[in-house]
Amino acid sequence: YHRHVPLHVGLGSLVGIYMVTCGCPTLDWLRPMVRYHLPFAGEDETLYRAMGMYLVAQHLVQKQGGTPDWEMKGLQKIYDNVMEVNKYFLERLQNTPVKDATLNAIITLDCFAMNVSFTLEGEPLSDMRKMFSMYLK
Repeated sequence: YHRHVPLHVGLGSLVGIYMVTCGCPTLDWLRPMVRYHLPFAGEDETLYRAMGMYLVAQHLVQKQGGTPDWEMKGLQKIYDNVMEVNKYFLERLQNTPVKDATLNAIITLDCFAMNVSFTLEGEPLSDMRKMFSMYLK
């Protein structure tokens, strides 16, 4: 898999994997996405994968006798917390000799987190309803 993209986009994929697998308890919630990582994913792909990951997790919660969060309120909280981590991570990196591409990569990841969080505040599945019309009959 290859693609010609700006450096910060390629770094974003690598930095995202590293951050999620580094042992941070806030980012650990996104670990299942690493297994099925999609390099150079855009906002739509990231949103779809995040919601899909979370809904699979809720299915497993239900299978174990727990109460699933089908409204995805927990996913909203996860991404709000991810944005906090990104904010503080960027603040720390701005005082180091890190290159612009790395900072831009983290800013891009934060934009994806903001997009997921913002979408979940509304009706997250409304735009996808047409794609799933065969299931809704």
